[in-house]
Amino acid sequence: MREIKRIKGKFIFGVVMTILLSFFCLGTSFAGKNITLTVEACWAPDWPTNVFMKMWEEKVTKATNGRIKFKNFWSGSMVKMGEETDALESGAVDIACTCTCFYPTDMPMNNIGWGGFFIPADNMLQQKIYSKLRKEFPQMDQEIEKHNCKILFMSAVDTYGLFSKTPIKSIAELKGKKISGVGRYHPKFFKAIGAELVPMFVADRYSALQTGVIDGDFLPLLFTQPYRYWEVAKYRILVDSGGNHAMPHVISLNAWNRLSPEDQKIFMTAGREMELESAQWVALEVKRFLKELEEKHGVTVVSFPYEEKVKWCEALGDSLWDYARDLNKLGLPGFEFVAAYVRHAEELGFDFPCKQYKNPPKK
Repeated sequence: MREIKRIKGKFIFGVVMTILLSFFCLGTSFAGKNITLTVEACWAPDWPTNVFMKMWEEKVTKATNGRIKFKNFWSGSMVKMGEETDALESGAVDIACTCTCFYPTDMPMNNIGWGGFFIPADNMLQQKIYSKLRKEFPQMDQEIEKHNCKILFMSAVDTYGLFSKTPIKSIAELKGKKISGVGRYHPKFFKAIGAELVPMFVADRYSALQTGVIDGDFLPLLFTQPYRYWEVAKYRILVDSGGNHAMPHVISLNAWNRLSPEDQKIFMTAGREMELESAQWVALEVKRFLKELEEKHGVTVVSFPYEEKVKWCEALGDSLWDYARDLNKLGLPGFEFVAAYVRHAEELGFDFPCKQYKNPPKK
């Protein structure tokens, strides 16, 4: 009986020590060690954001001679869409790529890509604008990094456009149409011209197009690749409304603070390279994919006329400044922020079809 008690005592002691050792190890440094970090994203592996994540990982693994590796969990297999910040704050994941569109009130300044319509569609131009804004307005990074994380890099996304079941060359032809989309601001932009934006997960849009539940889909072109919308919607309308926002790739501070200064430098150097490379990659891939859609998949590519963009802008009214007012309500410098965005875009050669963007209304 005593022997059994002694064995039980040893077992309990061993379990307690294992738990304590585990907690101790969690707080120790990664410096000089072989480590594997968990990476989470809610999208398919071949979405551009995940392509860029893997490109960044390869840079880090190469720079550390294979000492640092990554285990990827794509397609929401670890964390559901919109729950990335919770996972980062709890330390459940080490690295995540999220979309600030999921957090319009929590990350409002990073929603400029959705708060504006017919803003720059050129990826390189947008990245330059974002870079300038992030230096002028530290609130942009702060509203992301308050979630127990540090920004590694912001990757590019191509401009919004429309997969449609019919050719569309005017706002009149959009009237009455049901278009799938997402976000806080896009529904207002379509309502202004008599169309309806239907909130819908990207994976559900194929069947909705196929069955006629919706007439089209509003999404950046490269985001549609895994879902093959072109099989049921044979027209790609180049609306070029802009919104090729920067997507934050972030690391939990739980993991970041355990990296050596040398490894932290490697992570950030690779990140700076990716901000430029992602914009370049997107620009080339859009051209390639549009050609493939026409030649291989029988899709007709339609350019949306500039004069129709102007009409759409007139219907929107003060949309960009409405976004600025939303920021002001949150105690942020909304009008200063939007004015800086417009100024940087124009200095870089962009001509806004929405003329009211150039003339800020009274607050």
